[in-house]
Amino acid sequence: MQKNLVKLEIDQVDRVWDACAPILKKALDRCEGYHDIDDIYHRIKDGHEDLWVMFDDEIKLAATTRIVHYPKKSVLEIPLLAIKDSGSLYDFRLMLDQVEGWAKEQGSEATVFFARRGWMKIFPEYKIKHTLMMKDYED
Repeated sequence: MQKNLVKLEIDQVDRVWDACAPILKKALDRCEGYHDIDDIYHRIKDGHEDLWVMFDDEIKLAATTRIVHYPKKSVLEIPLLAIKDSGSLYDFRLMLDQVEGWAKEQGSEATVFFARRGWMKIFPEYKIKHTLMMKDYED
């Protein structure tokens, strides 16, 4: 079955949110508690991030993006990317050109996303540029 990837407009988000939220929660489980699903919903509805969904007869993938304008460069960031089943990540890999094409139209010069090391085999053209170090404070 043909899968489609679309960037939703803000007024379309509520129509699919109940299907997207459980998928996005999978990614949030690995986000060290920076935000929860309500925070993501409000960031999307307030226009700070965009919601992308991939679907055939049901939603298979949900992702959020944002364009970040640094003083010398604008980049597409993909803060959250979560899949319903393992095959959907490879489908997204094939459709990433669509997302990056949109980002280029917005003035982006590069793509950055937060991922597990295992994703390197799916996205070999991406290079690990930084390591995130984190220490939680004890009370």
